[in-house]
Amino acid sequence: MQKMQVDTFDLGGEYFSKEDIQKAEKINRFLVGHSNEKIPLSQKRAYMVIIHELYFDCDQYPDNIESQRIYARASQRFKFSHREKKTVIDVERYHPKNPCLYFENNGFSKRHYRDSVKFILDDSRNIFEVTSAIPSLKVIYEDVVLCS
Repeated sequence: MQKMQVDTFDLGGEYFSKEDIQKAEKINRFLVGHSNEKIPLSQKRAYMVIIHELYFDCDQYPDNIESQRIYARASQRFKFSHREKKTVIDVERYHPKNPCLYFENNGFSKRHYRDSVKFILDDSRNIFEVTSAIPSLKVIYEDVVLCS
């Protein structure tokens, strides 16, 4: 690679600007980071995604939810950036069906929940395997924003 002008580079007869090269590097980092590797996500957010994918079309959670099943699915798809030491997963704690009512007297937890949902929605196409669950999560987010 030879530098031709101040911000133009010759790559095998083709000329690229510094911005072109920076964009190509960004695309390459994205593709490498999302190839067959696990997506980095906190354990709490990973549980939220799995729980939402499994039960987004249910009005209430079933009584016989297996915590190990949720943990196994989350750990297969995601690389946990922050781990919790709890082994039993309370689905209402991680992803309540009615977050406004669940967090009614706890504004701090409601804000963290809202921020987690927003984070998931910002990268939802890469995080969700069941893309039909995304619109219902958007509705939940809008509700939580309104009741904050």
